[in-house]
Amino acid sequence: MSLLRSILKMKPSSKKTKILPIFLAILVLIISIWLIKKNTINIKSSLVQLVSVENQNIDYYDTMSEKLIMCESSNNCLSINPQDGGSSSLGCLQWKIETFREYAEKYGVVGKNASWNYVSTIIWDKKINKYLAIQILKNEPETAKKLWHNCWRKIRKIGFRK
Repeated sequence: MSLLRSILKMKPSSKKTKILPIFLAILVLIISIWLIKKNTINIKSSLVQLVSVENQNIDYYDTMSEKLIMCESSNNCLSINPQDGGSSSLGCLQWKIETFREYAEKYGVVGKNASWNYVSTIIWDKKINKYLAIQILKNEPETAKKLWHNCWRKIRKIGFRK
């Protein structure tokens, strides 16, 4: 309070009046920094909460993809079902080759000009199968239910939920 009184009693030509704008600018800067730090802490805690929720979802998608792989092929990525609705189903998620290519293109695993030989080679790769399953589970859960309907029902029946 005494500082404010001394500022108010200053004469316009004194050295103190020249320092006053500098002092006020520094004071405003300090208060601004304090407010920014306070808001940053709130933002950081919000981000931590978001990351926590996202990590829970990642665990869900990872676990669900593993359960689908186990159900579809007993974790055998060289699995073939030769008579699955007119054409074979291949790999650990029992893909029809056309369906696998469609989702591999959609989620950036292969380009549009990828050869069928290349596609029929990578269909056996567990990491690619798992990646595609996670992408479909995240972005198209209804599609996941249709692609792996029997296993989806079995997994959900035993109580695995998001």
